[in-house]
Amino acid sequence: MPLLARLLLFTVALGGHSVLGVAIVNRTHAYGWNRKLVDVLTIAIGLALVLGVWPLAQFAAADHYPSNWPHLPHAIVTGYGWTAVATALIAALHNLWRRLHPERRGGVESRRTTPIDLQATPDEMLIPGVVRTLGTLPGNEVLRPQLLELEIRLPDLPVAFDGFTIAHWSDLHMSGRITRAYFDRVVEISNSLAPDMVAITGDIVERVECLDWIDESLARLQAKRAKLFVLGNHDTKSDPAETRRRLVAGGFVDIGRRVVQLHFDCGPCVAAGNEMPWFGPRPEITEQQSKSNQALRLALLHSPDHFGWAQEHGFHLALAGHNHGGQIRFPILGALLAPSIYGTRYSAGVFRHGGTTMHVSQGTCSLAVIRWNCPPQLVLLTLRSG
Repeated sequence: MPLLARLLLFTVALGGHSVLGVAIVNRTHAYGWNRKLVDVLTIAIGLALVLGVWPLAQFAAADHYPSNWPHLPHAIVTGYGWTAVATALIAALHNLWRRLHPERRGGVESRRTTPIDLQATPDEMLIPGVVRTLGTLPGNEVLRPQLLELEIRLPDLPVAFDGFTIAHWSDLHMSGRITRAYFDRVVEISNSLAPDMVAITGDIVERVECLDWIDESLARLQAKRAKLFVLGNHDTKSDPAETRRRLVAGGFVDIGRRVVQLHFDCGPCVAAGNEMPWFGPRPEITEQQSKSNQALRLALLHSPDHFGWAQEHGFHLALAGHNHGGQIRFPILGALLAPSIYGTRYSAGVFRHGGTTMHVSQGTCSLAVIRWNCPPQLVLLTLRSG
């Protein structure tokens, strides 16, 4: 086999090998397992990915593999090599199928993206040391947030809510790595939009040292009608009870694990928050609530894995985050990492199934200070009926 063909075979096999490892990592992070166990499994899978390069090199090189190097049994090398190749090909076809899937069609009437000027230098936004070094790498978009304005048509939305606007925040990860000045600026931008509602879909405070940022920054968020929130898995790392208390004191409505009926001048709103699997149980939705013809039926999910639950209960709109758009998106392949039982299927974007539309945010900030081809987002949704 020519050298170029061997290199191509190795590259494809390595891609399939990586897909297998990443698929396992994605799913271990999708469940409410003990965090230390998840960390250990992630490290173990990472080591397996590194060690797996050796048999793949032997597989692609075949009889050209140096005789003085360690050899694994031929059957194992060949079997795993072709398994990795098949996985890569299946993954490529699956990725194409997802791009063409009917749930990605319809819903979005218009889309406009505008860069957000943070009006500050990286030195003011990032703490010194490794964080600042990584955050200023060429191409890194962690300090290049965007305002994404989407006009979404919801088939059964009551006409009274046509034009209703929601500022969707998600995955703030207030940890101190990115300074409070970042959030203050995004709050200013959000307030300038004068949304009817602000909705935060979890992973708000990463460390207890940043709890004061709720009072000093998030509490200044403004909405004409309501501010809602649910918590996410990373909120368990600080003090979730205190996070809830401070947000409520800042004018937010906690709909985590609850159904709340809100009354606006344009009509009623049934809002429910699903924080599973980290905070349970799921809220109980009555038949009357799930079929109210006059109400906007809104679900806040931290994980988009519960899209099916939102469909089952007849919500017009579900908002989610958690997957960060993959954090790093590759050309053609797109996102690889997404802590979801569906892998990268719902990494970010707008999805529709039946009468329910779901928007998954790429995240308004980050804990990891590396983002490539996947900038953070503040999203303004304008709802259209019919």
